[in-house]
Amino acid sequence: MSTIKKEETKVVIIGSGVSGLTLGALLSQANIPFILLEQSSLSAIKMQNRAGSVEARASKMFFRWGLGDVVVGPPAMDTEFRYEGKSYMLSTNVGDGSIDSEVRLCPQQLLVINLINNLTEKNCALHYEAKDVKIINLETKKPTVTYTDKEGGKHEIYCDFIAGCDGYSGVSKKVIPDGILKKYTQDYGITWLNLFVDIKPKICMSMGERGLAAQFPRQDKSRVYLECHPTDKLEDWTDERCWKEIKSRMYEPDMEETSILEKSLFPLRSAVFEPMRYQNIFLVGDAAHIISPVGGKGMNLALYDADILATALKSYFETGEETALDAYSDTCLKRTWNYQEFSSSYVDMLHDSSEMLGKSPYRAKLAKANLERLIELGSASRLYSEMMAGI
Repeated sequence: MSTIKKEETKVVIIGSGVSGLTLGALLSQANIPFILLEQSSLSAIKMQNRAGSVEARASKMFFRWGLGDVVVGPPAMDTEFRYEGKSYMLSTNVGDGSIDSEVRLCPQQLLVINLINNLTEKNCALHYEAKDVKIINLETKKPTVTYTDKEGGKHEIYCDFIAGCDGYSGVSKKVIPDGILKKYTQDYGITWLNLFVDIKPKICMSMGERGLAAQFPRQDKSRVYLECHPTDKLEDWTDERCWKEIKSRMYEPDMEETSILEKSLFPLRSAVFEPMRYQNIFLVGDAAHIISPVGGKGMNLALYDADILATALKSYFETGEETALDAYSDTCLKRTWNYQEFSSSYVDMLHDSSEMLGKSPYRAKLAKANLERLIELGSASRLYSEMMAGI
């Protein structure tokens, strides 16, 4: 019978995505002991290629905690909107030009790697390939997390708090009793074809009767997203068809047809779980909410949650005061719903011009009016820029 290794720490973080790693980095800066558990291997985490830009608010947060060096990348380009080929430009930056005041093109994968390096250099307790993670004794003041390490060793960790940073389908949410969480969901009935393409990067969202085409920088290449039918299958989209739609929807018939390096389909959907705390477990990032990629707010919401929780934990361990911990859920949900509304409104605007995909001419006209108001009305464009910056 194998011996169970018993450990004790202040905080157990479950999940090594951007929310878990950021929380760990912030707790480390505050000298709060923690143990991070992740079921995947370290190499798998580092290889996850996800989109991402760090809004100005999040950039300031990292600098405030003394971690500004983990956010690398150039300032975000201005956004180009196209409607039936006509171009409209809109700035995403409202800062003073300082390094911490602008939206930065720092892909999530790069941010994750930088955070891992930061924590590894400080010899923080990061345990990858942790299997059979279970949460017990949640109703007590000292909840326990058990797991099996990659060598087969059994562990029990006694802690004060648990941070569930393990995504939409992780174990953290499942341990909360039935009837506690209320789930709010939205299925937009829209699917995106996600392409990784070897073309010069830019930020462009092109609307028209054939549907949306959007292009975003990924270092020296681009992610291209094409609106398609929810019933489409990946095999329906040959490279030839992809390029035909890219050139048509972007109104660039002479665009060079380069290599399509990756191809996948994903539906646009959103979900929010309330409250984001139960007893001494806190839901962070995708464990509490997912959001459509329109507006680029998913990663930034995770960063916000991590900041609010780390600040509250710091206050608690320094003073014993629980006010900030008690306010965690309400504080995070206020921004969550603000971003959900922002993303949802732009989902409508960007996709309502698609008559080919079943949208009415009336909705197409509304989409154009919405875009023109966004460009021409100073208060509307300012609001867009401030929302993109996270102000």
